[in-house]
Amino acid sequence: MGFSSSAKIRLASIGGMATLGMCLVFLGASKTPLHTHLSAEGSFPGPMGHIEMPLPPIVAAATLPLPKIVVASAAPARPISPFVHFEGAIHGSLFESAMAHGVPVAMLTEMIKIFSYDVDFQRDIQPDDRFELMFERGTDKRFNDAKLLYASMTLSGKEIKLYRYADQQGGVDYYTQAGESAKKALLKTPVDGAKISSGFGMRFHPILHYSTQHKGIDFAVMSGTPVMAAGSGTIDYAGTNGSYGVYVRIKHDGSHETAYAHLSRLAKGIRPGAHVSQGQTIAYSGSTGRSTGPHLHYEVLVNESQVNPMSVKFQSGRKLAGKELAKFQAVERQASAELAETPATTRSASR
Repeated sequence: MGFSSSAKIRLASIGGMATLGMCLVFLGASKTPLHTHLSAEGSFPGPMGHIEMPLPPIVAAATLPLPKIVVASAAPARPISPFVHFEGAIHGSLFESAMAHGVPVAMLTEMIKIFSYDVDFQRDIQPDDRFELMFERGTDKRFNDAKLLYASMTLSGKEIKLYRYADQQGGVDYYTQAGESAKKALLKTPVDGAKISSGFGMRFHPILHYSTQHKGIDFAVMSGTPVMAAGSGTIDYAGTNGSYGVYVRIKHDGSHETAYAHLSRLAKGIRPGAHVSQGQTIAYSGSTGRSTGPHLHYEVLVNESQVNPMSVKFQSGRKLAGKELAKFQAVERQASAELAETPATTRSASR
């Protein structure tokens, strides 16, 4: 089959354009400049079949080195301090103020206990007084196994500091900076966080309706509140005693006794002749006998005569000396350093 002259011209033109297109694709994909592909005469060297086509762009890109991606490592978490530090002002009562600051109940109870020898928690606390404590964490979430290492109360501008110390015999107690034990012969308050509802001295009796001598102190507490032995000693009386209702009397030494009245019931094992330790629960408050409501009536007797419990002065307990004092002073310095390095835990006191 023959082609006309015009048809041959058109076919030649199409073939030329196809060849030119291939060359342009080659030159566009190639990174080599155009003049390096041309001969001195301006034509491509050698036959077109010998042209080495570059790799497709996707394949070529795959052969290029990938950029390195650097992932910043997270900063190491700050270790949790083994110590917890609280401080704050006292508004109303120590118990309410410390609870509002988030102080755990177990540590607050321990703090109240060690200050009960020196502090009347109702009368001694004034506006702008302050508290501070630091304890070491345990494993219990409620801090029941935590160790109270330091506690202080600033009352009317005077600061009382107490430090925990375990002596060489393994006994644990709290001491002042001078190495004197916080323990006294008797507690000032044999119930935790109680308010005095009636003091020692003459008063108008709410039942008898005439003035009479009130020979003890009444603490306003709910029925069933644990009552502690104010000091170590031997149970001299335990049972019902007329207008006193359920009554306990403890003999501490040759001249000192304490008595507890209007109790709801006695604690287990409390009977005449039994030995009790200071701070041990001996009974539970109530409203037995001649009483207008739940409270604890507390008396201190010196040579069998009632005296004002708040006016009785007792010597401090143990006083450290020699190597024991030096060891305590090292413990005190360490606790003071840890206190300075441990920020106080803050919490809104509005709850």
